[in-house]
Amino acid sequence: MTKILDASDLDQYMGKPIQPARMKEAIHNNDIRRWAQGMHYANRLHYAADYAAESRFTRLVAPQSPRPKLEHLLQLSASACCCSNARC
Repeated sequence: MTKILDASDLDQYMGKPIQPARMKEAIHNNDIRRWAQGMHYANRLHYAADYAAESRFTRLVAPQSPRPKLEHLLQLSASACCCSNARC
């Protein structure tokens, strides 16, 4: 039995610009470091403060976009799935 996710309540927002919002909490170096390591970014500019300090940026740099890594992780999770569904 296939479960279907009902997201029809989001239809009213599709194709419409999103209003800018303020962040409620500041982003800190540890947030960048955890995100980069969790997404398996190999670039030390994202998690090694001493390495980043010697770079042209002089501090940790947040990754530009998580999308390529998300696609990679989805492929990995699908290949590691234990069920027989090919579209897991």
